[in-house]
Amino acid sequence: MSKKVQNAPQEKPKKRVRFTDFIAFFALLLSAVLFIVGPILRKFAGATGETIANIASTVAEVLLILAIALPAWYFARKGGIFGKVVYFVCLIAFIVGIVLGYAL
Repeated sequence: MSKKVQNAPQEKPKKRVRFTDFIAFFALLLSAVLFIVGPILRKFAGATGETIANIASTVAEVLLILAIALPAWYFARKGGIFGKVVYFVCLIAFIVGIVLGYAL
């Protein structure tokens, strides 16, 4: 005679949030807030508001590049030396663009 096996209630597996998904979400959130609040800060808060808006914009750009650069690296490293070189050239160009954009 066979024994009946009771199925124990299964726990739902926890969904893991990937780091890039997390960064992309907050970059999107910060960018959306800046589109709405940025002009208001620049108009009514003067130089201080403009400084705050510029800092928040820089943070949003850095978060966006992280959200893009990490998955791009996983793709580029499979492409051999050419993919890695193109990846780093583009990454350096982006970083220089951010630095020069605020320095000029």
